[in-house]
Amino acid sequence: MRLYVFLIIFFRMVVSMKTCTSLFCPPVSEKRKITIERELPLKFIGRDEQTGCNCAEAPNVYSLCFNINSKTTPCSRFPRKISITTKTLILKTTYITELTYGDFSNITHLEMLTIDNNQHLFHVQPFIFENMTKLISLSFISNPLLTNFHPDTFKGLLNLKELNLVKNGFQNIDILALTMKSSIVPNLLKVNLNENVFQNITEISFEPMEGSRLEELNLISCAIENIHPDSLKPLKYLSILRLGSNRFDLKTLVDLLKSTIEMGIDLKVLDLYLSGLRGFMPKDVLEVIAKSNISSLILKRNQFDILETKLFPVYMPKLTMLDLTDVSAQTISNQTFSKLPNLKTLVLAQNKLSYFAASEYLPNLTYLDLRKNTDSYGWEFSLTKSKLHKMKLQYLDLQFTRLLVLTKTDFGAMPYLRILNMKNCSIFRIENDTLSGMSNLEFLNLENNLFFKMWINPNVKFDIFGGLEKLEILLMGGNSISSLRAPNKHLLKHLKNLKHLGLNRNNLQTLANEDFAFLTKLEVLDISENRIVSWDERIFPNIHLKKFHSSFNKITRMSDAMLADLQYLQEVQMDFNSFICDCFMKRKTSDNRSALTEFSKLIKDQELYCLRPYTNVTLLSFLQNIINGSLDCDTKIDLLVYALPLIIIFVIFSILSILGFIYRWHIRYWIFLMRIYLIRRGKLQRDKVEGYTNFQFDAFVSYCNQDQNFVIKLVKMLENSEPYIRLCIYERDFQVGSYISESVLEHMSKSRKTILVVSDSYVKSYWCNWETQIAEHHRLYSKDLNESMDESIVLIKLGKIDEMHLNPTLKYILKTRIYLEWDLDEERQVIFWRKLRKFLMPPKSEFTESTHL
Repeated sequence: MRLYVFLIIFFRMVVSMKTCTSLFCPPVSEKRKITIERELPLKFIGRDEQTGCNCAEAPNVYSLCFNINSKTTPCSRFPRKISITTKTLILKTTYITELTYGDFSNITHLEMLTIDNNQHLFHVQPFIFENMTKLISLSFISNPLLTNFHPDTFKGLLNLKELNLVKNGFQNIDILALTMKSSIVPNLLKVNLNENVFQNITEISFEPMEGSRLEELNLISCAIENIHPDSLKPLKYLSILRLGSNRFDLKTLVDLLKSTIEMGIDLKVLDLYLSGLRGFMPKDVLEVIAKSNISSLILKRNQFDILETKLFPVYMPKLTMLDLTDVSAQTISNQTFSKLPNLKTLVLAQNKLSYFAASEYLPNLTYLDLRKNTDSYGWEFSLTKSKLHKMKLQYLDLQFTRLLVLTKTDFGAMPYLRILNMKNCSIFRIENDTLSGMSNLEFLNLENNLFFKMWINPNVKFDIFGGLEKLEILLMGGNSISSLRAPNKHLLKHLKNLKHLGLNRNNLQTLANEDFAFLTKLEVLDISENRIVSWDERIFPNIHLKKFHSSFNKITRMSDAMLADLQYLQEVQMDFNSFICDCFMKRKTSDNRSALTEFSKLIKDQELYCLRPYTNVTLLSFLQNIINGSLDCDTKIDLLVYALPLIIIFVIFSILSILGFIYRWHIRYWIFLMRIYLIRRGKLQRDKVEGYTNFQFDAFVSYCNQDQNFVIKLVKMLENSEPYIRLCIYERDFQVGSYISESVLEHMSKSRKTILVVSDSYVKSYWCNWETQIAEHHRLYSKDLNESMDESIVLIKLGKIDEMHLNPTLKYILKTRIYLEWDLDEERQVIFWRKLRKFLMPPKSEFTESTHL
């Protein structure tokens, strides 16, 4: 799990319930999802056989109980017998219909509980949370049959601060208010009721919550059509109100805001997410906001194509945060925000702007979010035209914005800037000194750009980090970096205060001491997802590294140099490497047992397994055996390890040789087809064929057993009178005990031509259809290799044939070729035999070589 210092600070500021009053104010999210770090490995902790529930955990972080097989024993009751040790529990995708009293009696230590996506849950018994005084956050999410709560459901949750009842089946907000009385949940600060269907909120809906300390109320996407102006009167401490994506009109909104403000409720944040506002903001709404203490206004996903002066015509000096994410903005005016002189945070993410204007009218702006801005034509975003240096920005987010090339004029002098995010900006070139004006920059994200290919060009003076002496965090993952040194230049030499360096997802193979010679204050190094191998010379002798992430690399052994580098760290992550726990590693490390002991402490919670020779053995246990001297290192084991691959290769080769012999004719056939394909593609030269070669048979006869009488007559007519024609008949000429498919391929290749005796029985036969395919492939092959050769297939039709059973090859032959048809008329039979004999006769040059036996 990667948690950077910046991300921790940012997360805390976003989820804070208090309105930010400092100069550096990130936007307040309109609805914070309850999420758990997905990169954490889950460990199975048990299955409750009585209830059918399975539970797993990310150690020391969260536990997850779920249903795994609904056909045998579905998870239909809460698993009381499984021991949950973490402070967070998620109950997800079960078949539980009812949560009963006593279900949570063994987990009163929980601080966070989430009941998520349980499609059969319809009832929760009262007093079920009794004695859970440590619970801070409770969530019921996506449980569609859950429509009601008993007034005493939350009894006992004395320290509950956050209640999320999102996307359930609730329809009466009055009943929910009864469960949230101040006497039941006295410390409740936030209630999230998003995506339920309430329709009407009356004057008395929140009366049971009189005296509540609630600060945040979320009612986004609740299909509210009517809301009484005085409905919020009992919520005296309310400061954050989210009303986006509902059905009430603007007059209802204005009346509600006016009445709420007049009653002395001090609103600070107003969220009108997806409220159907188009073109410009209604003046009466802005006037109400201007008279209030609202400092944060969220207008995300409304539609304002043009950001111009009339969008905010009312002077609003108290507004410090404005969120215009995804409002379809394509153009922006210089004076758009001229009526908002004290704006500190501005979010314009996910729009279609090609540059940012209004820099001169935002003297107090410290936070600017321009993520994912791409105009309708896909042109790059112009930083020079944006004149960002005219503001006192501390935070600038440009990730996923198409920048391409960064020049010296793009940023200019920005001495106040602390955080710059340019992840996924398609940057392929950066001019020197582009960032030199950011003397106080602390965080720089350059992930997933490919401008580092410039490093390998010896003719380019590449030095982009000059002037960033105060930089503390640098992220350069996903840039195809293969070396940290450009020709004759160390690129990181200016970053003497760097504490965190992210080099994950690159092409690094080796690291050297000189790579980090100037980074004396480096504390965190992330080189995961590279191709780093074990090293035998120390890399970090002069720096005081604390955390080292090297997962998903090619580290195979621990050496003395590696132990010396890593033994005093606070955290090491080395999972998904292929460790070879052999005698060689023992010889390399056994003399440094103190370092081995310290390193073993660092990896005690990681499941690092040996690839060979001791499979299913952890690296930790192997190293402990070395420390204890209990490892009996037999060189015969090592010999077996290295000989084993050769043995496996020999066995595989033997098996393939046997199979190749058994299926040799199938292989020849597929080689034959591949040869045809390559010849037609022009990738293989045609063989020069001068004429016919000697064949053992004049014709191979493909027929069905039901037509055996005709075949007997065929043999009698062609083989017993001159000129003699030698036919291949499988009943007579195939070797007893041989494979049919091999014999067909072999004898057809020994026959000059092929006779297909086609009848209604023939077209229904699997083997006859297969023989037709083989014959057609031989014909195509002969045609490709020698254009002068005669056609090799003659088709004899016996009686009427049902076309429903014809395969594509036979259907094609019947339509495109002249065939012989057997007739009961004796005079026509004479003509039939004459034509057939003429077709089967060998060329004149071969008359001397009779095939008659």
